[in-house]
Amino acid sequence: MVYIARVFDVFLVEGYKVLYRVALAILKSFHKVRAGQPMESDSIQQDIRAFVRDIAKSVSPERLLEKAFAIRLFSRKEIQLLQMANEKALQQKGITVKQKSVASPKR
Repeated sequence: MVYIARVFDVFLVEGYKVLYRVALAILKSFHKVRAGQPMESDSIQQDIRAFVRDIAKSVSPERLLEKAFAIRLFSRKEIQLLQMANEKALQQKGITVKQKSVASPKR
């Protein structure tokens, strides 16, 4: 819960760029911790989830954010290109990415 609070706090100040930075920092930490070790499951996705579930064993919230902000040359345009590439990859797998608009309640 501490990690969520810290990341959300920075998100409110920095915007959505911090979410990509934190995601990359998590992946870098996962790679560093798991380097040379066999996979625990048949799915890298499950291994990453298990790592995130126990992330406190590997990296503190402060260190995670330090790693995230050490990632440079990450412009808004690069993030948009990354986001479009991810959406395209999901669509090719048959997964649609649609955000539902929240209707305001009628008075």
